Amino acid sequence: MLDNSPNLLGILIAVGFVGLLPLAVVTMTGFLKISVVLFLIRNALGVQQMPPNLV
Repeated sequence: MLDNSPNLLGILIAVGFVGLLPLAVVTMTGFLKISVVLFLIRNALGVQQMPPNLV
């Protein structure tokens, strides 16, 4: 017999992948690393206003 019903497991995997794709893109960028380094440098210098806290 042919089963014409949609593959539930395949749909769940596809939806999970599409949902996690933006998270993967954000974590692969260096923006977070750069902002953390700038934050640490600002605290090490004792400067509270430069560079401004944009994040």
